Parts: sequence; structure tokens; C-alpha cells
Amino acid sequence: EFTALERVNLDDDDGTSYGEIQYDNTETPAYLRTCAWLDVASHTSMTKLSLEQRKQGLYADKVGTYFINSSSVKCMDKVYSKHIQKENGEYDLYMYDKSGTILAAVYGGKIGVMKKPKQHILYKDEWIPIADSITMVPLPSIKTFKDIQSLHNFIQLESKKRQEVVINIESENEMTGYLRTVRMEYTDWDIKTVITKDEIKEIPKDENELMYKDGKWYTRRLIKEQENKDIQTELKEQCTYLITGGLGYVGMEITKRLISEFKHINIVLLSSSRDKLPDDWNLETQPDVVQCDVSNYEELKAQLFDKYDNIKGIVHCAGVLKDGTIETLTKKDFETVYKPKVMGAHNLDKLSDNLDFFVMCSSIAAGFGSAGQSNYSAANSELDAFATERFIEGLPYVSIRWGPWIGGGMAMDETLKRASRQGILGLEANQAVDTVLSIMHNIKEPVYTI
Repeated sequence: EFTALERVNLDDDDGTSYGEIQYDNTETPAYLRTCAWLDVASHTSMTKLSLEQRKQGLYADKVGTYFINSSSVKCMDKVYSKHIQKENGEYDLYMYDKSGTILAAVYGGKIGVMKKPKQHILYKDEWIPIADSITMVPLPSIKTFKDIQSLHNFIQLESKKRQEVVINIESENEMTGYLRTVRMEYTDWDIKTVITKDEIKEIPKDENELMYKDGKWYTRRLIKEQENKDIQTELKEQCTYLITGGLGYVGMEITKRLISEFKHINIVLLSSSRDKLPDDWNLETQPDVVQCDVSNYEELKAQLFDKYDNIKGIVHCAGVLKDGTIETLTKKDFETVYKPKVMGAHNLDKLSDNLDFFVMCSSIAAGFGSAGQSNYSAANSELDAFATERFIEGLPYVSIRWGPWIGGGMAMDETLKRASRQGILGLEANQAVDTVLSIMHNIKEPVYTI
């Protein structure tokens, strides 16, 4: 292994670019340095592209290398490169020492703007059977809790001690998302979640989330769900469609699409803080904006459901953040996050009837955990559980665990960076809205991850 310091310089006299590589280990064989040479080749070639092209990413194609004097390269502490662009769009890159002696070359390289493939973004949870041959271990300490607050109090109380404990719950609920965050904040703990109503004496090794049902063990996995592009969303003319948190980024993006595609529907945006559209609204059609606290049943009834008839669909985007580590979060911090999201969903459910769809905007914080957001993870897990309960009853309810949206939502730049380090890419607004519209009239699962 080695690291290399690279510098790229422009030579305005003859239009070529120069790259310099300095290694921290001069004994590294030349063939292992090829990756660094190709990297500096890409960077020097980037100087030939516009700033806008550089932002779109690059690919290298048809690149070959050969070594003229690899023994000399092995002993060099600095290797220089000269990039020569050819008329056919390819380039040659020569590596040389300070005296000008050529040591190696990259030839026939081609740099171009990378076309980003459309990523698959629709997933679902699935509990898969664990093989009978799995190693079983004795059950450590097992605990049950009646609610999220009693669990939170236990974690806070025991936070200074390393724990090896199994948390037993009877079904997926707010505690599942909360415990996913516990594992992220307390990495030295061995804490497992077991969903079962049965008595158990041993558990499978090396799995953090388990289900025991009908004598079999299962573990949770995230799998791809087929996206059906042929489903056409149909909204009924002269009917009302409600979007809570409608003035937020996600609500606005969904609203703009609905307005552009459906001309004879009534859209109502619910906001806790404002009663008018933002100043930069530029569409001819203007939805109604109602200022109302979705967590207040009486206010919601009076301001919305007593005034608007024939509400046929709801997209529940309302939500707030109150971040903090598990050690610092209070009961009030949980209530702050729960009110618009969980209480709001229950109020909308009680006041509505005969809906074509009820889309709840959850978060991947529920599915994976999110350090510093245990209350948010718990609230979204409760939303997922509520959607599942109503879906099982035959109602068109679905909870969508959104990943971070590029451009807004509850994901700022730092959140996008943190997510990318976990392999989670930001969502392009158009593709995200396409997916949610396809789900609205084709709800096959109660919970999706996007």
C-alpha cells in the first residue's frame, strides 16, 4: 500500500498539462503505481474540459500502459507526467524523471463526460429464513419494554456500561428504528432485537435483527422491488388531494408535478408555519394553502376537513427534527418529533374516509438508524408500523422511507455526504417523484425504501 501526492500544472506556452506524482514509499514496484499514473492522467486531462463538464464526472476508456525503465521508476521519489492531447480526442501521457528521461507511458487514453446511469431506487424489507445449520448461542440477558420512553430511559441509564442484551418486542414498531440508532451510537454494545411472542432459550449468532415465528428463525434484508413504469397515476377530477408539510422541499416537488399533469383537481397544502405560497412560485395554477397544526385534531378538523369535501388522497410530508445524542435527548425532544409525523398521521386517518391512497413520508433513518436522530428513527418506524397495520386491514396506506433528496428536504449537504459514505446516493427529485406517483395507485407493500 502507498499514498501519492499529485499536482497538476498548466503550461500556457504549448497548451499541454503537466502532472507530478510524489510517493511516500520509494520501494513500491512500478507496476503497483499504475493506478496513480492513471489517476494523474485523468486529472491532467480534466484541464481540457469545461468546469461544467468536470462537475458531471469522467470516465477513462481504452487506456494502456507500458514501462520503459521500471527499475528507475522504483527508485524515484518524484515522477513527472506530460499530457499531450491528440486531434482524435485521445491523449498520451509520458512519465519522466527530472532529467527528462522517459520512464513509462499511458497511451491511447480517452476522457469524456460520464453518463450517469439511472439508479434503481425502489426497495423493500423482507424477512428471510436462516439456515438450520446456523450456529446458535445461549441467550444473554433479555429485556422487554412497554414503550419507547422506558427503552430510552434504560439505554440512557446504562450508557456508560458495555451491554450484551437482547431486546424482545412482539412486532415491528417504534423501538426497531430506535434500536438501529442505538447500535450506531454504541458500537461497543452487543444489542440484538428479537421479534417474537414465543419463549426462546438460544439465538442465531452474528445477526442483530431476528424474528422467531412458527419454530423458525428469520433475519431482515433489504431487497430490490421491481419498479412498474407502466402504471399510470389517475387522480379524479373535481376531487381534493392533501399534502401536509406541503411548503417543504419534498411537498413542493410533488405538488408541482401534480399540478403540471392533472389540470382539474384541487390541491391543498397544509403548513404549520405559513398560509401562502413562497414568493418564487412560478406556476399559473396556485394550490390552496392552509396554516394548521396537523397534530391538533380539533384544529385540523375545523381548518381542513370541515371546509373541503371529497378528499381522495393524502401525502403526509409533515415533520420536524430535534437532533441530539441518545444521552442528551429528553422526553420533550421525542414529543417534538412525534407530534407532526405520528400524531398527525393518526389524526388524518381518523378524519378521512374512502381514500384512494394515503402516502406517508418516512425516512431511511427508520430502516438503518441515524446517529444523533434516535427520536426521528423511532418516529418514522412508528409511521411504518401504522401503515403496515392499516395495509393489512385492506386500506391503501403506504409508508415510504425516503433517502436524502438532492436539493432540499431534511437532508442538507452534510447529510448527503454522510449518506454517500454509507453507499447511499442522493435522490434526484424527478426520479423520486416518478416513483412515488407510480406507487400511489399500485400499493403492493406497506413500506418501501427509496
